[in-house]
Amino acid sequence: MKGLLLKDIYMAQRYCKAYILIAVIFLSLYVLNPSYMFFILYLVMFSGMIPVTLQSYDEKSRWSEYSQALPYTPAQLVSVKYLDGLLAFGVTIVLFTVTQVIIATKTGVFDMGQYLSKLAVFWSLFTVCTSITLPLIFRYGVEKGRIGYYVALAVVCAFVAASGIIFQDSPIQLPTLPLAGLVMVSIAVYIVLWMFSIKMIKKKEQ
Repeated sequence: MKGLLLKDIYMAQRYCKAYILIAVIFLSLYVLNPSYMFFILYLVMFSGMIPVTLQSYDEKSRWSEYSQALPYTPAQLVSVKYLDGLLAFGVTIVLFTVTQVIIATKTGVFDMGQYLSKLAVFWSLFTVCTSITLPLIFRYGVEKGRIGYYVALAVVCAFVAASGIIFQDSPIQLPTLPLAGLVMVSIAVYIVLWMFSIKMIKKKEQ
């Protein structure tokens, strides 16, 4: 598993450099205008697509066929993509936290409740994007499975439109939001679809 993870990290360093550039630009814009949450939401959704990008390069290089000659199980080949997503999301959250510290330094105000609320929402949106997309990718391949991304994007956009968090910062801070419940449900969904993807790829290879 460590070898698979290192392979994907090396691939990300080569093929996903644009993510860092986009992240720097969007986070800089967010620092200038903290009320415009679209910049952060886009990066969260983008981080969920990094495993798909890596899987796309795996398919183009016929890694799936080559990996069958190596001592890796289907569960490991699937799991590494879910771990890739978690790493990409973690990097995004670290960058977001840095921007929050910069904004707090400028304004002298840091609201921990709002910060945690945002993290809970970000995690939920990431889970939606990744959970819908990856199982379809493993089942139908990257090209056909991309439909999952558009479905996820539609769900996210509908949520954003309903909550109004693109143009206003305050609605994302919801004191009545059951943060623990939201996070736990999201974690459960992520794990269940992770296990479902493993089961599906095993069945596909039989």
